This record gives sequence, structure tokens and C-alpha cells, in this order.
Amino acid sequence: MLVSQINPTFYIRTSKTNKKGESAIYLRLSKGQDRKELSTGAFCPPELWSSDLVGITSNKPLHKKGNRKLKELKDKLEQYTSTVDVASQSLEGLVAFIKGKDIRVSSVLEFFDHRISVIGKLKGKGYEPTTIQKYKTTKMHFQEAIASASNSGIRRFFGRKDIALKQFSVEDIQMFDSYLVSERGCCRNTTNKYLRCLRAVIKEAYRMDLLEKDPFQKISIKDQSKDPVFLTEEEVKRIAEIDLKISRLENARDVFLLACRTGLSYSDIKNLEWDDIETNEGMYLIQKPRVKTKVPFIVPISPSAMEILMKYRGFQDALNGKVIHVISNQKQNEYLKEIAEKAGIPKKITMHVARHTFATLALNNEVPIEVVSKMIGHSTIKHTQHYARIQTGRISKSVNSINW
Repeated sequence: MLVSQINPTFYIRTSKTNKKGESAIYLRLSKGQDRKELSTGAFCPPELWSSDLVGITSNKPLHKKGNRKLKELKDKLEQYTSTVDVASQSLEGLVAFIKGKDIRVSSVLEFFDHRISVIGKLKGKGYEPTTIQKYKTTKMHFQEAIASASNSGIRRFFGRKDIALKQFSVEDIQMFDSYLVSERGCCRNTTNKYLRCLRAVIKEAYRMDLLEKDPFQKISIKDQSKDPVFLTEEEVKRIAEIDLKISRLENARDVFLLACRTGLSYSDIKNLEWDDIETNEGMYLIQKPRVKTKVPFIVPISPSAMEILMKYRGFQDALNGKVIHVISNQKQNEYLKEIAEKAGIPKKITMHVARHTFATLALNNEVPIEVVSKMIGHSTIKHTQHYARIQTGRISKSVNSINW
């Protein structure tokens, strides 16, 4: 495989083995007379190595992981040669890039930009657009927090517009936390979302030896437990039956009701295509991995959910194979607020409320928690228990069944 003037070769080195006796896979980089060899961190038996495929011909989990490592290296090679004038660079520059040390940044905001650039190139390959936007928003808030601390006359931040990576400390984390809560009015769990994003950026910088220690090792980020908001069956019915007469609200309602009746998240509905719908013994099913977690889920399509889908069936070509028109999550939630007001429902309704509603009503109608967990794509039942809420009617039913 030839990449510009650099010739990379993946090969088995039988003299290097792991405890299982599998041989190490190496990468040899050649440019003219210069040569560098790097361990890929992957191993396999020599008989399972394919030079033609440049990969391991095995479906075992560890071997799949090895192939993913090889693919990451190939992607880095292509990324390097597409952004760097290879002819003017030595192999040391490529090696540094592969090891993640070719970073010419010295501040937190600069490194944020670097990470946003890196994950932006991996959109659809492990990073969703919503994740990239989360990084951008966190960077914006952190920049605002520094400016606010500077304007407040806090000595450490006075006159600053950024923070050097090597000087980043627990004090900076606490400043950001305080800014989010006191000035932006974020609740604890929303604040934690931004703190975790900042933590991911700082940990990556630490991993790449751009700062001497990770201050987040001294910080514990704990969410507050709170009951999720959900709708009762009667409230769902009111939303379904209200006469809206406005197309944008009707579409937003259909998306929301589809989520209530399938348990799909906003991202899952937005990416749902007709090809994802299967039939099994006369039943329509949706079976695919969740967009956010990649955890597989399987959920039957009820008649009411199918009625919504069929409403948009004739627009399949205009929707590029998608089952329904979905606007941005922000606009969707704005329209849901209007719909709730028209339906006389005082609760703050969002797309995530629909997911809570599906899980809660399913559990309250005695669908086993294991089944609900599978339908909404949770990796463990512990996550599903967060949705488990018992309505008064079910309590009364349970009490009346007791015969002392």
C-alpha cells in the first residue's frame, strides 16, 4: 500500500509474542533510505494473518480489536498525508503524529480546538454530530467562564483570555463549576455534563504528555438522582387528539408520539429508515443499534405507531429513505412546549420525556423489566430501573389483591 512518498507495511514479527504465543503485528514505515518500525499493539497467530487483506482473518473479540487498531493506524496515515507536505517531512514527524505527540498547542482553548478538529474528522466513525456540538458548546462556556473570572477581579484570572495547559489546576475546574451554576443557572446534572466534556479534553492532553498531572483525578463528578418526567396514558391521549391545525406542530407531535410508542430517542428516530423495519410472524419490528451507545435494541411497532409511519410513507423519496421528517432537537422541544400548553399539560415536555413515558408505561402495564430494557436499548437493567415509576392505579390494584 503506497501513501504518497511514504511506504507503510504491516507485517507479522514471529520473534515477538505475547503470553498466548501470538505474534506481534508491526508497522514498517519507509521513505527513501529512511525506515522506522512501530508496534501496533495487536497480536495474532501467524496462520491468521493476511498480507493481502492487511488484517487478521478471525472474528474472535481480541482479533476484532486488533483489526480496529490496524484501521486506526491506516486512518492516521491517510490523515497525515492529506494534511502535511510529506516530501518536506521526515519519518520522525509521522511517528510523532501516530503517537499523538505532534501537537503544537500550549493552552486549554487551543487544545479544545484541536480535539474538535480531530473528532470532526471522525464524524460517523464513533463520533456523532451531537457529540461534536457538545465539545463546541463546552469550549464556549469555558471561554466565557475565564472572561467572567477575569472581569470579576479574581487574581489568578485577571487579564487572562486562556489558561496554559501546564498550569491547569483544580482551581480552574472549580471556577468553571461555579460559573455554570451561579452565572449560567445550570442545574447540577447539566453542569456535570459540561465538566465531563472538559475532563475528556484534559485527560486526552494528559495522555499526550501535554500537562504533567491530571487535576480531574482529585475531582468527583456525581449526578443528583431525580425522578424523570413522564406522561400518563391520559396525557398522551390528549396530545394525540388535540386539533392543532398547524403543520409544523402536527409534525412535531407525530415525532413525539412515535417516541412515546416505541421508546426511541430523538437521534434514533432522526436516523430511522424504512430499511430498519422488519417483519416477523406478521409483526413489524425495529431492530438496530442505538445511535448514542451502539447498544442493539428491538422493539415491536404498535398499530398506533405504524399509523404515524404510514402517514409519511408517501414522502420516502423526499426524506431520503427516512421514515419521518425530523427537525432540530431544539426546535422540536420548542414546538412541544406549545403543544403541551394547547393540551393543558403543565409538565415540561421534551423528546426525552417521550422515552421516559414509553419505559414507565410499559413497566406499569407489567411488561417485564428485562423486556423493556431490551426494547429501549439499555446495556444493563440498572439503567432501566431509573425509569421504573409506579402509578397510583397500580398501587391500588396491588393493595386490593392482598388478602391478610
